[in-house]
Amino acid sequence: MKIYTASKTAHVEKWRALRREHEVTASWIDEAGQGTTTDYSELAARCITDIENADILLLYCEPGELLKGALIEAGIALAFGKEVRCVGECASLSRVFNQHPLWRHFATVQQALHAKKPAAQ
Repeated sequence: MKIYTASKTAHVEKWRALRREHEVTASWIDEAGQGTTTDYSELAARCITDIENADILLLYCEPGELLKGALIEAGIALAFGKEVRCVGECASLSRVFNQHPLWRHFATVQQALHAKKPAAQ
């Protein structure tokens, strides 16, 4: 299963570790440090391609965080017909789109990674 990870950049080490065990398509994790991205236009276009090449989008949020770009990425995933597996609660989550049939909530990253796809997909 190919996974696109979407979160605050503060969690990048989590996704780099995950990449050692799973196929992670999110190339943003290689340039999440200050000053490592020189072309944000190219990065935005690449993220869309990375999401398109994934099987699922793993959205991660911890209490007190307000997601911005990660929510755009989740919307892109839904538009592509990809399942969004959300871990954590976040004040910036929509009360509408997190009810989408392709949106699922999980308590932990491990639960999200090992969940079976719904039969209708």
